[in-house]
Amino acid sequence: MRSKSAFPLVVIATPVYNGEKYLADTIACVQSLDYPNLVHVILDNASTDATPEIIAQHANGRVPILSHRNPSTIPMAANFNAVLNLLPAEAGYFRLLCADDLMTTDSIRRQIELAEQHPDVVAVGCLEYSDHLRDENIPRNQTVFDGISIIRAYLREDNTVFSGTHFLFRRSLIDMSRSFYDENLLPYLDAEAALRACLHNNLAFIHEGLAIRRIHDSNAYDVHVKLGFALLDRLQILVRYGPIVLEQEEYRHRLVQQRRRYIRRLLRLRWFERDKATFSNHLERLSATGHPARWFDFADAVADWAFLAMAGRRHLARGKT
Repeated sequence: MRSKSAFPLVVIATPVYNGEKYLADTIACVQSLDYPNLVHVILDNASTDATPEIIAQHANGRVPILSHRNPSTIPMAANFNAVLNLLPAEAGYFRLLCADDLMTTDSIRRQIELAEQHPDVVAVGCLEYSDHLRDENIPRNQTVFDGISIIRAYLREDNTVFSGTHFLFRRSLIDMSRSFYDENLLPYLDAEAALRACLHNNLAFIHEGLAIRRIHDSNAYDVHVKLGFALLDRLQILVRYGPIVLEQEEYRHRLVQQRRRYIRRLLRLRWFERDKATFSNHLERLSATGHPARWFDFADAVADWAFLAMAGRRHLARGKT
């Protein structure tokens, strides 16, 4: 029988703020994992509920817990980066586990087995359950994918493989001189991190539901998506990586189409949902990217919507183009 030290150390990293409703189940989930060499790092973002007490109640479990607390609350993305700064130096891999998510008992073991078989793989993903088992639309007869090819298909919206936090990463990806997660992004900060990791490396994927995302009204990802920030993040990711992996003409076409889709969402926010504050927030964030929205962008987006409607292709205004 192999000793515990013969297995690479895996860190489960959990950033949490006011997680009393779900955190106990998430910690118990980590304690039940069948992988032998684990540490659970939990960073409490100055919670005001029973989060500290819940962490303390699990202090003597089979999987060691290294808990820390911020002196004051910082933005969610900053807390994602802060928890990674707490990883032990000897860690070989890490897996972000949000304080309201779960994973199957064998998830880490199976992801490690695949990663160790393929030294050129830097990230291992899996399917997730939410209200259903979400299919990422990638070939099921394949487990290792060329990074550039899978990124190209993602930007074309042929798959959704990077959209989720359920990746096991090699510890070597973390460069302490920069943030692993881009704090200028909101719902897609984890997708961009996984995509960036695979830009010069391969991706592995297990086509089974090893992760569970709990759906609730306060889920940060769902809130940001509802407010239209997913479209802004997708646009920023396209601007950042499209010129690298797409042909110039295809990139220009996709940029025009995604920008129109996003601008139409802003118009709905402002005029139909009457959410002026979120609308203004979008405009500020868009200006910060160097691609501000001008009056003719709104006119173009509306004209394109009218053209699609008259052509009987209105569904393309919101979906893949």
